[in-house]
Amino acid sequence: MFQPSSVIESVDVGNVNTDTSNIKTNHNNPIMVLQSQYVTEGKPYCINGNHRITEAFKKQADHIGVFVFRDLEFVPFFYDNLSKAIYYLEIDYHNVVKNERQLLAEQQTAFVYEF
Repeated sequence: MFQPSSVIESVDVGNVNTDTSNIKTNHNNPIMVLQSQYVTEGKPYCINGNHRITEAFKKQADHIGVFVFRDLEFVPFFYDNLSKAIYYLEIDYHNVVKNERQLLAEQQTAFVYEF
């Protein structure tokens, strides 16, 4: 559970429908926030639930349920193998070329992805 004020920064305001008559409530889907050093530069980004977070924030709700996916946790959500491979290549670039070892601690380690 999160306070809406702590996740409101993850909302893409351009993706919030201000006409409430056009909002189809779908409270069965979880609110999902992605936070990746490689995709979102470490900042939270809401991938499902912009409207629910915004409304909870406006109503000053105490808490809201949010699933936060970090770095490797959201890899299963990529829609194809090429996207996964490119993501792993991005991680390798940061770990090997830029020597920013955040996910791979060993000096000689890199991700390898087979199709």
